[in-house]
Amino acid sequence: MDAQGQPVRPEHADEPIRVARGVGGRIELYHDRVRIVRDGLVNYLLVLMGGQLGQVDTVIAMEKISTVDITSPIVWNDYITIAFPGSPPQVGRPIVDATAENALFCNFLDNRRIHDLVRLLRLRVAGNRIDAQPAGHQGRGPP
Repeated sequence: MDAQGQPVRPEHADEPIRVARGVGGRIELYHDRVRIVRDGLVNYLLVLMGGQLGQVDTVIAMEKISTVDITSPIVWNDYITIAFPGSPPQVGRPIVDATAENALFCNFLDNRRIHDLVRLLRLRVAGNRIDAQPAGHQGRGPP
């Protein structure tokens, strides 16, 4: 507590736990949210072609996330999708799905950091679901 009785925040409380870069931008994982920042090469090219907006950030609260997937289309680059209630549905066209507000293009070759972030994010999402179950519920069937 400080002199005014307010709790003192840790020095780096608002810094991301993990950051993973792709050609579409970067994903920042915080304790309570995920931030998708589209500042990559792909987004600049889409702006030049008139297809998408430029730098648009998406912030998703951790408790809203339902699934995290990495999709590997045959022709296009891999992309990560973070689904939450109200997120745009996948339409089956990789270029449209990969440029949605809840998706991000991965790198062309080395995606180890992205896979690490996805693994950690899935664990945190699963932890939120486990914590949300009523006491005494074993996770088999309805409570």
